[in-house]
Amino acid sequence: MSDTPTHSALLRDGTHSALLRDGARGAGDFKPLALEDAYRTITTWLSVVRYENAPRLSMCVGGETNFDLARHWASNFGTKNLWHDRALTCTNAPHPSAEKEQIENVQLVLAFGSGLGHGASDTQSKVASWKAAGAKIVSINPVKSGLSSLADVWVCIRPGCDETLLEMITQMARGAIPDADLFEEIGVSQGDAIALSHALNTYRGHIAILTGRGVSAHVNGYHFAKAINELADTYGCEILPMCDAPGQPILTPLVDVRPAALLCLNSELPAHVPLNPKAMHQAWSNFEGHIVCFEDTPTRFHKYADMVIQGPAEDALLQLGARLGIDEFGDEDGNSLFENGFADYQAPELKSEKIEFTLAAKNMLPASNEYPLQAISIKAHEGTNKAIIYMHPQAGADRDLKDKDKVVVSSAAGKTNAFVVMMEDMDRNTIWARGGTLFSQIMPTTGLRDQSSDQPAWFDLMVEVNKA
Repeated sequence: MSDTPTHSALLRDGTHSALLRDGARGAGDFKPLALEDAYRTITTWLSVVRYENAPRLSMCVGGETNFDLARHWASNFGTKNLWHDRALTCTNAPHPSAEKEQIENVQLVLAFGSGLGHGASDTQSKVASWKAAGAKIVSINPVKSGLSSLADVWVCIRPGCDETLLEMITQMARGAIPDADLFEEIGVSQGDAIALSHALNTYRGHIAILTGRGVSAHVNGYHFAKAINELADTYGCEILPMCDAPGQPILTPLVDVRPAALLCLNSELPAHVPLNPKAMHQAWSNFEGHIVCFEDTPTRFHKYADMVIQGPAEDALLQLGARLGIDEFGDEDGNSLFENGFADYQAPELKSEKIEFTLAAKNMLPASNEYPLQAISIKAHEGTNKAIIYMHPQAGADRDLKDKDKVVVSSAAGKTNAFVVMMEDMDRNTIWARGGTLFSQIMPTTGLRDQSSDQPAWFDLMVEVNKA
């Protein structure tokens, strides 16, 4: 439809416009629709879902859309099917073992990352039953948190070095002796590496592997996933499904379970369903439910939408919540409780200072002497209003920092304020936060991606921390 206005032409400062699908899904044909009519239509569609089977609404959040708001909205709607684009999309995830490959008598659980298996249907119960039966849990993670704090053995490693460690211990299990300098580079002691290689041979055929999101959130994440699958083939290991945030299933069921509706907020996540492009196009073109996209700017996925609301996504979500009668979003007449939209909803938080750089600078990893610390988070795809970072005491002492100091966290893309807490059980060259919103403010907009899968490498962010 050559005369159909483009998304960008319909977007006006701070206002919203609507597009209704006007052709086959996936063709990208739309026609303008009055905004009031658009909201009424969407409200009708989602009201049916909410009252018939609310958990069948799936929500995907991307860009800079506030995840706290989306989580609050989804919870009150009645669904736990909520993802963020920065969450692992399964593109970089090791493939879980088929049912025929699963092991009954697991004696060793090898866990990479801090995930507890939330979101995988039976991962937690499996790990608990194996531990009760005497299985040992070895957690390999830069920070002693989550599963690492419950494991029999915690192996501290520098972020992104998991693939190197796998290669080292498999070579050692075959009798090879790696270069001693490698142990210092990956932050793992030689004794821990020897014990891991010994365990591979000792427990061959009785090993389960669990990975968290973070291990695949690096520029080498795709290759790490392949290494995990190769390890499983060699040593007869069971790979447990990728863990995710509490109450949230992995992305694959987004297509498999056929949700009744899909609500995307500046998100391209559904376009990353682990299918080839032809199969992905067919899956979403034949999707039987309604697809609604709220977008600040066009995404690659909106061509599959039944309705597109163009404009600030948070404001649109608040308006929809009021019209649906969702608790804490509207009154009995469907009027929003937030007269000025998201500005009224948003809780006060520390301001961040953005710094403009050239495109060339954003495409380069910062020099290690300027940004020597690696920034990771426990829940990379979730937001938090608590601007707190954790740092090893030695790294703090090197910078004349102490507990509860206000600090400036800087990267090649910007600066943000936070408070620092010292923690012994973590890698000395790493800082971490409980939620990813803090670091997302200073992530380069280009460059930090796995070139094999296009997965954002948000755990390869290099930073420096100084007293504010």
